[in-house]
Amino acid sequence: MAITPEKQHGRTYTPPEIARFLSDQLCQTLPSDPAASVHILDPSCGDGALLLALTSALLKRGYQNIQLYGIDNEPWAIEQARSQLEKTFGEMVSLNLKVQNYAQWVTPYLQGDETIFFDMIITNPPYVRTQYQGALESVQRRMKELGLKGDLFLLFLQTLPLALKPDGRMGGIVSNKLLQTKECRGVRQYLLSRYQIEGLWDLGDTKLFEAHVLPLLFLLSNKKPSKTTKMTTVYESRGKQATRRVSRLNDLLVSEGCWGFEARCFDVNQGFLRSTNGIWTIENDRIRRWRTRVEERTAFRLQDCGTIRNGLKTTANKVFIRHRDVPVWEQQLFSSLELVFPLVVTKDAKAYRADKPSAWVLYPHDADGSLLSLEGYPLSKRYLEMHYQTLSARSYVEQKKWYKHHVGQSWAVFRQPKLIWKEISRVPE
Repeated sequence: MAITPEKQHGRTYTPPEIARFLSDQLCQTLPSDPAASVHILDPSCGDGALLLALTSALLKRGYQNIQLYGIDNEPWAIEQARSQLEKTFGEMVSLNLKVQNYAQWVTPYLQGDETIFFDMIITNPPYVRTQYQGALESVQRRMKELGLKGDLFLLFLQTLPLALKPDGRMGGIVSNKLLQTKECRGVRQYLLSRYQIEGLWDLGDTKLFEAHVLPLLFLLSNKKPSKTTKMTTVYESRGKQATRRVSRLNDLLVSEGCWGFEARCFDVNQGFLRSTNGIWTIENDRIRRWRTRVEERTAFRLQDCGTIRNGLKTTANKVFIRHRDVPVWEQQLFSSLELVFPLVVTKDAKAYRADKPSAWVLYPHDADGSLLSLEGYPLSKRYLEMHYQTLSARSYVEQKKWYKHHVGQSWAVFRQPKLIWKEISRVPE
C-alpha cells in the first residue's frame, strides 16, 4: 500500500478564516507597549499562512517591531513562505525561516540550552499516525524519550510551550483525539497541570474545511493554571431548522445556538472544560442537567460488562477482507481459506442486534495476538504470497512480519456474544 505524502508528512494547510480566528484570539493579550519587540514562531510553517495572518493582526493593532521565526522540514515550503511573507510585508518585519526537522529544533529547549523565546506561537502541527513514522527516525526517538505514543502532533503539544516567554501565548489546530483518547491522556494531564488553557473549540466531524483529522482549536498561556477553560463545540445537526444564519466561519465559533452556515445546520454549545478521569468534555448548565437525568436512569455502563476493544485495523483491507457484494465464486474461494473468519462490519450494527455478518476477514494471528506461522495453513499461505508485494510495501511493518494486521484482536472472541457499536454515528441507531 503506497503511503501518500499527506499521510507520511501530515500536510494539512490552514484555511485563511481559521488562521484569522486563531490570530485574533492570540492578540487579545499583547505587550502594553506597541514599540516592544514581538517574537512569533510557527514550528511547521508550511506556506506561511499562519504567520501571515498573525502578523497582519499585529500590524493592525500598531505593533511594528515583529520578529518572525518559521521552520519546516520541506525546502520548497520555506521558499514559498518566504516569498509570500516578503511580498506582503516587505521590510516591515524581520524574517528568520529555515529548513529543519522539529525533533532536532526542539532539542536545545529540552536540554535548557536555548536562548530565544517567543511571545506567541501559532501552529498547525503535522498529523502523522504512528504507522507512518517509520521514515522519521529522529521523531520516533524523541517521542520514545518523552514517553509519548501515538501521533506526531503530541510531540509538538508537549514540547512547544517550553519555547514560550513567561505569559507567552500559543494557539493552533490539532486532532480532537486530544480530548479523550488513551494515547493522549499523558499530554492532557501535562498541559492541564503546567499551563493555563484559555480556550478549546471542538469542530468535530463537521468537515467545515479540508483536514486529515477532526479538528480542535486550542489556546494556552505560559502561566500557572488559575481559572476555568472556556470551551465551544460545533457539530452538524441534521433534521433541525436553523434559528439564525451566519456567512463567515468565524461567526460560527463565537455564539451559542443553532446556526445555518453553507446550507447546513450546526449546534454550537459554549461552556467550560470538564476533566473527569482524564477525559475532557464540555460543561454547562444544560449539559449538566442532561447528564444528571441520564445518570439517574443508568443501570450500568458498558465498561462494567467487560473489556471495550476497537475493531480490526488491517491497513490492507483489499487483501484481508471480502464483503458479500463480491461475486459468489470469490466469496466461496476466500471463505474457504483456513484463517478466514466471519466479520461484523459497521453496516451490520443495528439496535439490539447485528445483522448476519456481511464480510469475512483473513486473520493470521494466534489467540494471544502473536503472528502465526503459515506453514500449517497452505491455502492461506498461497493466497497471502500472491499479495506479497502489496503487504510488504507497508513500511511500518517489519519485513519478517509482512502479512500481519496493524491492529488485531484475539480470534478467540470472534464467535463469542458481544455488544458492538459504531465509533461515530450521525443519528441514534
